[in-house]
Amino acid sequence: MALIAIASAKGAPGVTVTSLALTLAWPRSVILAECDPAGGTIQAGYLAGQMTADKGLARLAIAERHGRLGADVGAQLVDLGVDSQQHHRWLLPGLSDPAQAGSVTPAMWTRLGGYLAGLEDSDPAFDAIADCGRIPALNAPLGLIYHAEVVLLVVERTMQAISSARPRVLMLQRELEQHGVGVLRLLVRGRGPYSSKEIAEQLQGPVLADLPHDERTARILSRGDGTPRHNADLLRAARSMQEPINQLIQVRREAAVELTEAGRAQ
Repeated sequence: MALIAIASAKGAPGVTVTSLALTLAWPRSVILAECDPAGGTIQAGYLAGQMTADKGLARLAIAERHGRLGADVGAQLVDLGVDSQQHHRWLLPGLSDPAQAGSVTPAMWTRLGGYLAGLEDSDPAFDAIADCGRIPALNAPLGLIYHAEVVLLVVERTMQAISSARPRVLMLQRELEQHGVGVLRLLVRGRGPYSSKEIAEQLQGPVLADLPHDERTARILSRGDGTPRHNADLLRAARSMQEPINQLIQVRREAAVELTEAGRAQ
């Protein structure tokens, strides 16, 4: 596996809950990076303020200016625990103040994306999930997204969300194609009159998963009101995303190998 980036358009909240659900359901060791320039919410929400605010992206930005990004990432992680198979889950907390967004330069987003994408080759190996917030936005982590193998755009089932997502889909498809990176898929969530099929047709993009409306689990993940059940609808849906994501990455990598071999044969 590698780096998975999750984002949304205006009018389609839920990126952080979706990213956290995917992290908690992930079947391998994983790091969740809060890369939303509007600020991180997991420490104050899901972790209920149990952790101090002395770790995270802002401190990593300082390390990056001194050429120590890779060496300092580990010191900025918060332990989210291990699962029954001893897979570790870590959080790289986001900015505590949106005013800090200017300290995270485009160059840092690019370097952080490269670092996270390379974790699959580390020992021990980790996958990475990046909560990128709304796209586009001021100081958006586009350099990080260009390192992602899979980019997931969260879309709600309302006309407002679909209309907001349409230019974002076109932008991301164009950017990913120009940079020769990643593949874009849609995640449909929430309540509304539109089905996944209708949204896919409207946005001319395939849907990876249809996430259930699971208010109880979403509240736990956003506010820390208890512990999510292992078999909760949202976590089961997140768990089922792992196989299609694996397939997307495998197909993309096989195509890249074939293209390289064809180039050598010419």
